[in-house]
Amino acid sequence: MFSTQKIFHLFLFTLLISLSFSMALPNIFLVISMFLFFYMVIKKEINFYFTNEIIAFGFLLLFLIGKQLIQTKFNFEDYKIYSNYLIIFILPILLQTFSKTKTSIAIVISSLIAILVALYNTIIYFFENKIIPFANDEAVNKILVIDRPYLGFFCLIAFISSFYLINKKPKYKMVLLFISFSLFLFIVLIVARLSLISLILLGLIHLFFYSTLLFYKKILILVTSIIIISITLHSYKNMSKRFFTNTSLERIKLYDPRVDIWDCAYRISKESDFNIILGSKSHQVISDKLVDCYKTKSENDLQRRQWFVDTRFNTHNQFIDFFLVGGLLGLTIFMYLIYEMIRVLKHNFYSFSLVISIILFLFFENVFQRQLGCYFIGIIFSFKSKPNNIKNQKIYTESSF
Repeated sequence: MFSTQKIFHLFLFTLLISLSFSMALPNIFLVISMFLFFYMVIKKEINFYFTNEIIAFGFLLLFLIGKQLIQTKFNFEDYKIYSNYLIIFILPILLQTFSKTKTSIAIVISSLIAILVALYNTIIYFFENKIIPFANDEAVNKILVIDRPYLGFFCLIAFISSFYLINKKPKYKMVLLFISFSLFLFIVLIVARLSLISLILLGLIHLFFYSTLLFYKKILILVTSIIIISITLHSYKNMSKRFFTNTSLERIKLYDPRVDIWDCAYRISKESDFNIILGSKSHQVISDKLVDCYKTKSENDLQRRQWFVDTRFNTHNQFIDFFLVGGLLGLTIFMYLIYEMIRVLKHNFYSFSLVISIILFLFFENVFQRQLGCYFIGIIFSFKSKPNNIKNQKIYTESSF
């Protein structure tokens, strides 16, 4: 007969697996897991605690909500964002009793499901259109199910998790190496630029700061890697199109909307009603001002201008977002959260890799405003948390990766 704890862990495991193909299922499993968790806490079968980054995030959430309630009425857009923030606060606490090995296995399985679905859709698309549409095509997100940056990041987390599992379960080394290589090839196939850059950076960090190889061997590996990367960049057309473009500012603006988006964010920070200490009144106010700014952009391309307005792009940078909505105070709390993760996890490469990866991702995406992004953040927070004692169960000793 299954105990409450085993059922609780089963729901957590299923939650993590379902992230790659559904948003409804993880939310359902999260709610059920919460009820089971509170039941076990009441029965004193389980303990929990708040890590420094969870406390910091709690302060940030209370600050933003309290400031908005004082300054303006609560609106749907902000309600949706802050309700997603609760995932970041709750999930790491639930995962404190869940071994990091099981978390890693679930992430790897979930990413493999996403890859299989994407490959199936890609094959169907190729036979119908005779091309692989991973340059800048509208069909990409339909094929991938999850938006490319987020699927690429998911695969990146799974890639790191695979190598962690090799360390924990060496008897499955060959299988896990095959999985990690498959994840790498898939990231290359879909040309998830940020994830590719993150992988290269993590490889360099490991090579020069964690590896015990002799210096000449490190240089040999570096040179060989540069040659392989160069050949791949020039031989795979989809990758060439996404990495190489005309260097003129106007061409870059057409290629990446972030140029105009970040310019509009800068303009908002210079307006007279922006409080540099406390920020803007709400996300809704920021969103409306961004749209007003987009209406002044792309004077010679009305279709592009309308695309910006209709899409209502957010700031595509989490640091900018927290500065605009929370001013220097909100940004400082967020930076402390990041610092705390780096401080504690820098001594272990697997943990540090996750932190570096999410920091890079935060520079180009508003991860906290996406439900899937909030699950990613919650999972990474949990890698620092120490599993607590479970009554009558084995006590986990993993403090982090």
